Parts: sequence; structure tokens; C-alpha cells
Amino acid sequence: MTCPTCAGPLPPATFGRPPIYCGIDCRREMARLRRELIELEGELVEARTHAKHGFWPGAEFWRREAARFERSVADVRSRVLEATK
Repeated sequence: MTCPTCAGPLPPATFGRPPIYCGIDCRREMARLRRELIELEGELVEARTHAKHGFWPGAEFWRREAARFERSVADVRSRVLEATK
């Protein structure tokens, strides 16, 4: 088995539950990615709301921002889902 964050080898299981991450740094990195995903999803919802209810110059700005957030969310989500498979 390999670490879902860095793809390095996992330490041998001694007793109890087998390890998921190779170390504390990888576990913290995955937690950071999950928090980042939650923040980006919130910003995406906000941008879509502004784009839907805004007028021309502002609405176009928020459409572009929503597209940027969609790409960011997709990128982070793919890294988190790869790690949880």
C-alpha cells in the first residue's frame, strides 16, 4: 500500500488500524486540501449567485470568476478523490 498524498510507502502496521498516511505531514496536507476544497466550493457558489443576479459589467466579472473557481474546485477535488480511493 502507498500513501494517498505522496505515493510513498506506508509504515508497517503494528497493531490496531493500519496506517493510511506515511506520516503526519501527509495527513496534514490532506486535511489542508479538504479545507481548501470547502472554501473554494463556497466561493464558487457565491460567484454563481453574483453572476446570476448582477448587471452587465459585474455579472460578466462574476461569470469569469465562477469559471476560474470551477477549474480550481475540479483540480483540488481530483487530488482529494484520488487520495480517498
